[in-house]
Amino acid sequence: MLARRPRNKEWSGGQSPHGSVGAHVAAVEILLYEKDCEHMKQYRVDELRPKDYERIKGYLDKHFGSPQMEGVYWVPLDPDLLDQVQAAHVDCQPFYFAVVLEPTVISFELLIRTRKRIRCDCIHYANEGQRDYIIAFADSIFERLKILT
Repeated sequence: MLARRPRNKEWSGGQSPHGSVGAHVAAVEILLYEKDCEHMKQYRVDELRPKDYERIKGYLDKHFGSPQMEGVYWVPLDPDLLDQVQAAHVDCQPFYFAVVLEPTVISFELLIRTRKRIRCDCIHYANEGQRDYIIAFADSIFERLKILT
């Protein structure tokens, strides 16, 4: 089951909201992906063009290093945004969110996690401030690279 909530209510696909022929605008959605009783919340931008993929890949490689797993980047969460549980779990720090880049899609996962443990009370979905940070981070990449969304 895939629940979609378009970010731009005026346009959920099809013709560009800008009305110009040939203008390419990537679709932006916040998704709740449900598969076999597992949930993954993510901020997702699809319909990337090949040159946009290459530019985003170059940006992520430069700022976060080459991914250890193909297309998966670990972006550190600003320590000022940690909740009480995360701040108390000093041994689990630093905390990250994953960015998954594929040729036509980039997803910013809203699960805040550590790379030191698989399960812990400090690993959970982003709170409102963390979610806003991740979305602003995602949007900033597109702004810096001048890619329309």
